[in-house]
Amino acid sequence: MAGRKLKATAQGGSRAISTAQRVATVGGLGALPLAPGTAGSLVGAALSVPLLGAGWPLHLGATLVLAAVAVRVAGRAAEELDQPDPPQVIIDEIAGMCAAAMALPFQLY
Repeated sequence: MAGRKLKATAQGGSRAISTAQRVATVGGLGALPLAPGTAGSLVGAALSVPLLGAGWPLHLGATLVLAAVAVRVAGRAAEELDQPDPPQVIIDEIAGMCAAAMALPFQLY
């Protein structure tokens, strides 16, 4: 279903939000009018804190799963929104912060 565009809803002609867009915008958090990427980074940092305590193997596994999901849904959402890098798609910032936290010293684990 690549390239599929969402049809306008009967209510006022606004576009329906797909599951990919909902996940890619983290439930609409990416729709913040000011600094949505920063909000995504803060969510990623907050998500990394409990992962740091879980040990690096679990942190690595969770980060890889999150990155795989992020690639899939961000690509789909960008396609649906017809933009190469929509500002409201913030799941990539979350995955990036989780990956960056892997570089913290092992003493934090």
